[in-house]
Amino acid sequence: CSFSVMAILSLSPEELPESDEVPSEPEESASEITDAVIGYIRENYTLPISNEEIGRALNFHPNYLNRLMKRCTGQSIHRYLIGFRLRQATALLQNTNLSVGEIAARTGFTDVQQFSKSFRKSIGIPPGAFRRLI
Repeated sequence: CSFSVMAILSLSPEELPESDEVPSEPEESASEITDAVIGYIRENYTLPISNEEIGRALNFHPNYLNRLMKRCTGQSIHRYLIGFRLRQATALLQNTNLSVGEIAARTGFTDVQQFSKSFRKSIGIPPGAFRRLI
């Protein structure tokens, strides 16, 4: 994770890194910030969300948040958001009779084509075919 100014200031001269390397932030801190990003996504996934918007909401630079997400979850913010939306869409396909277009709209996709493309890429089949299989 990123460096903490307080962590650097608390080091004795002998503990300072010899290179340009900066001590990393405690893992708890990165985890808490990542949890906040995930919480924001869960609460707002039905709306258009950008990294910049999440950064503004959480008072962090969007690139910093994206690096933390990649480090802590293995996925970028965008990839996590799409995956979360697809999990919600999958549940709606399984448990409702909503149209594919309605599911796309309710799960934050801008249009049916974007939803179908993302669904097919992730699941391997189009949403309509997935529904017929269940």
